[in-house]
Amino acid sequence: MKNINIIFIALTLFLLSSFSLSQEKLFIPRNIQSAYENGTRSPDGEPGNEYWQNSADYKIEVEVDPSTYEIIGSEEITYYNNSPDTLNRILLRLYPNIFKKGSARDYALIPEAVTDGVSIHKINIDGLSINLENQSIFKVINTIAVIYLPEPLLPNTSLNISIDWNFNISSKTTLRMGVYDSTSV
Repeated sequence: MKNINIIFIALTLFLLSSFSLSQEKLFIPRNIQSAYENGTRSPDGEPGNEYWQNSADYKIEVEVDPSTYEIIGSEEITYYNNSPDTLNRILLRLYPNIFKKGSARDYALIPEAVTDGVSIHKINIDGLSINLENQSIFKVINTIAVIYLPEPLLPNTSLNISIDWNFNISSKTTLRMGVYDSTSV
């Protein structure tokens, strides 16, 4: 009986130690592994030595017309390419377009919340006017405006963007924005 207990204890210890030694390395997705290898991330999740982030300085002038619920704006943006890559396009976020009729969203809106979205009237890149009618140069996809640059933006350089725009806020949504129960617009 004593030998059986010793054999049982020895077998249990052997099995437990073999399970702990056979633990596999944690799976790391390729893009995360690539970030470790490129030095843009460290294994603890902090930015690595090769980490970079593009940035922008904004000067925005806005006028609000309370009688028509129209917001009119112009802005000057200096965009800094701090990446090691040459950029051929710039993306702008048009968050008010979430209320634009036909924009993709994962929830319905009350019909009164639907608007025409942001209207962009003028874009200049480093003083050059962008043809807003030419879809190969400029297009709006839901809440993103894509501007294909006239000249590539090289690493560690910047460009200046001037934009004139406006949009209307529905007067009905100022107090009552929310999900509508049956009609998706």
